[in-house]
Amino acid sequence: MTESIYLEARLFLAAFLLGIILIFIYDILRILRRIIIHNLFFIALEDFLFWCGAGLICFGLMFWMYQGRMRAFYFIGLFLGMALYHFNLSPVVVEPITKIIKKTGHFIKNIILFFVKPAVKAYKKWKIKNEKREKARKAARQEKIKKEEKEKQDRDKRKEEKREKKRKELEVEKQKKIENREKKRQEKVKNLEMERQLREKKENEKQRKRKKAGNK
Repeated sequence: MTESIYLEARLFLAAFLLGIILIFIYDILRILRRIIIHNLFFIALEDFLFWCGAGLICFGLMFWMYQGRMRAFYFIGLFLGMALYHFNLSPVVVEPITKIIKKTGHFIKNIILFFVKPAVKAYKKWKIKNEKREKARKAARQEKIKKEEKEKQDRDKRKEEKREKKRKELEVEKQKKIENREKKRQEKVKNLEMERQLREKKENEKQRKRKKAGNK
């Protein structure tokens, strides 16, 4: 009988402590919710998962310590521990810890910003300077490309002018050759005509001489 009472007392105390621990863990969840804003969906999901896990732990403890036999004093101890912690210690734990964490977070944030701000400013200045340098390089590249294109166009233009000049020179030379051939042909024709006229003149002279000789 004494052993049974001792076991029940142990189970009651374990349930009582478990109730305190579970509500303390739930308070940690409440603190996180105050620090990080949750929407209703995630709050409901967190509550569902927490109480499912809490139920498994409670029944697991009961099965481990009391061979799975359900006793009212176990649930009384569990809810008594929960209620005692929730109404007495929970207000003392949640609010101060939340404030301490927020202030600590704010302090750490300020420290980080104190060191990070100069680095961010330096990075922004470097980025602006780098962008300006990049723009200058880009403008120089574009200017170089434009200059090369212009030089290429000038070279092409000069080549085209040379080709055109050469073509005109060839045409002029060809025209001169044609004119020279035509001139030579005309001179030849003229010479032939003069020779023909000379022959005709000589022929006429011979005929006149014959007529004179015949008349005598």
